[in-house]
Amino acid sequence: CEEMDRSAFMSSVIPQEIFGDGVRHVPGTNFTNFQRSRPVCRTAKLPNQARYDGILTGRHEKANYTAAGRTDYKDEGYDATEMPDPQPDDNSTEPTLVYNIRGSRGDICDKARIDFKDSYFVRYEDHWMTTTVPNDAEATYFKQEQLGKKLVIMCTALQQNFEEYSADYVQIPEMVNFTETDAASADYGIIVNGVKATNATILHNDGCYLLRKGEGEAGYFFEPRNGRFEFQIRVPREGQLYMNAIVLV
Repeated sequence: CEEMDRSAFMSSVIPQEIFGDGVRHVPGTNFTNFQRSRPVCRTAKLPNQARYDGILTGRHEKANYTAAGRTDYKDEGYDATEMPDPQPDDNSTEPTLVYNIRGSRGDICDKARIDFKDSYFVRYEDHWMTTTVPNDAEATYFKQEQLGKKLVIMCTALQQNFEEYSADYVQIPEMVNFTETDAASADYGIIVNGVKATNATILHNDGCYLLRKGEGEAGYFFEPRNGRFEFQIRVPREGQLYMNAIVLV
């Protein structure tokens, strides 16, 4: 049934009006990618089958389903109150998978105890951190061994209510809004396969942005390197990036 549904969707007509605001779709532009590409999504949020299956962290033991949407999955990563020491001299360090953010494991009702906005932390003290999407396990899991050029979406977690962010909350526009001169000299930002993002377009009010590296439609697309996308990330000030998803479309 799933394959039939996918086939029907892929053969359907792409909507011509975007988001109901009178913005018209131009065939062949990046909106086509949103509707028709084979995306790869890495997210820290739960519930998340890729985390239950150990794909994100390389854990080989799979979690088992129990009942009512629950599994016997054990938290992976770090408690937000017990973070590892920064490794500022090692640029290959992966962003840190963090759970129990703002005490979220204990202050919700029992019915929602499978739903958590976990995040990857990139702290100011970490300097540059690096991750590759997809990793080997993800490439096999999603059957995406060799990717072509992609749009890149990065999302942050809403840690505070009503978008009242704390002072340590670094938002994506702070990291990518550069002039051409500033981008070359700034020792921070988001770099995708050696190309620094220099702007971002917000997709929704919950912190998801479409990264840009230049002008026009072409400025939204990033090229793969050996079929993968390497992200180098560094925040510009005291605080941290609460990143909960990278999506390639």
